[in-house]
Amino acid sequence: MIVKFIEEAILKPLRKCEETQKLLERHGKDFDRHLLSVVLDQGRRESDSLLMARYYAYCYVLSHHDAMKHVLSLNRKLFQEGILDHNGKLLIVDFGCGPLIAGLALGTLTNEFSGAPLDARYLGIDDNDYVLELAAEFEACPVFGEKFKTTYAKDWNLADVPAIVEFADGAKGLVFVFSYFFGQSRATDKIKSLAEYCQAVLTKVQPEHATLIYLNSVHEDAGPNWIEFANYMGIPAEDTRDNYDFRIFQRLASKPKEFSNNQLRPSLAHSVVSLDWRQY
Repeated sequence: MIVKFIEEAILKPLRKCEETQKLLERHGKDFDRHLLSVVLDQGRRESDSLLMARYYAYCYVLSHHDAMKHVLSLNRKLFQEGILDHNGKLLIVDFGCGPLIAGLALGTLTNEFSGAPLDARYLGIDDNDYVLELAAEFEACPVFGEKFKTTYAKDWNLADVPAIVEFADGAKGLVFVFSYFFGQSRATDKIKSLAEYCQAVLTKVQPEHATLIYLNSVHEDAGPNWIEFANYMGIPAEDTRDNYDFRIFQRLASKPKEFSNNQLRPSLAHSVVSLDWRQY
């Protein structure tokens, strides 16, 4: 389902794009390497257009989907209790949401494991207008149900918590998603304010079950950021590090190429933690 959606929402628009066609003609078999290393600067360049946001989605959405699937498959019990058992009465807060990549992964997994679409209140937080515009487009993916509602914010702000509680509409489950969010170095005061924000949302929503999902490529900046945040939250700062099989598209082909990381060094750090609002 997700591959078919990417074909329609990402690959076809890029094939029609004159700038993309020029890149394909100029770089040939090295198109994807050039796009990732030069155009996107290995994910460090900010999206300054809707086209750039679509390039990011093309390069990352499928591999990040497979990373999320790997993490939640290893934590099936928490996925069942934290997401599936509350589908329809669920609030998801996605930090650094980008073009709804984690949302697409959660929606796909919910469909695969339960046979039902993801129906949740989804708050995506990202400071880039173009990726949020693309996220709004991706809401049309069939992995989401009729009750899937979204709202977006540029940053986390304690003043917004009352509105989030209203948006949650009595949610029984709450999920915080940090998917590749800690890969960028962040100041200590931002990490502290992030923890305070999460704690405020928890204590105001008072969910029956709350889950925190963290995953990131093994990265020198990601580890310290995650550990600092976990300490502020009073949760275990350890993470599991292992490999995962993933897929990417090449040269805008409809069929993705599959990669097996089993023989490589650990490439993914991840942790799934239960939270209790009473501890805050």
